Amino acid sequence: MQTRGEFFEKIIIDAAAIRDTNAVTSQKANLQGLSKKGLVVINGLNQNINVQLQGGSDNTTFINVGTAQTVNNGTNAIIGENEVAQLKNYFPYLRAIITAALAPASGTCSVIAVASL
Repeated sequence: MQTRGEFFEKIIIDAAAIRDTNAVTSQKANLQGLSKKGLVVINGLNQNINVQLQGGSDNTTFINVGTAQTVNNGTNAIIGENEVAQLKNYFPYLRAIITAALAPASGTCSVIAVASL
């Protein structure tokens, strides 16, 4: 985890070499006290992925936040309040669930939780 003043970032999926269509659940990020939340997704896989954000009021129970966002293969994306308006709602914990419709044969995927005051 890194913090810089009023900015927070935590790698919640670190270079995962996904090779099937099973859901990959990230670590959770504790964003208590921070209002602007989002994810940076680095999709180095050779397949598109869907990223479902989940929020929770404690660190054990999570619910979907908005709808899954598609990140094309070989691209990076920021998923924030413009993409998922429900990120404005209060929940101190955030995680992501990554799925691929087709099993990737190469590459890795990373997800970084970011937030600020």
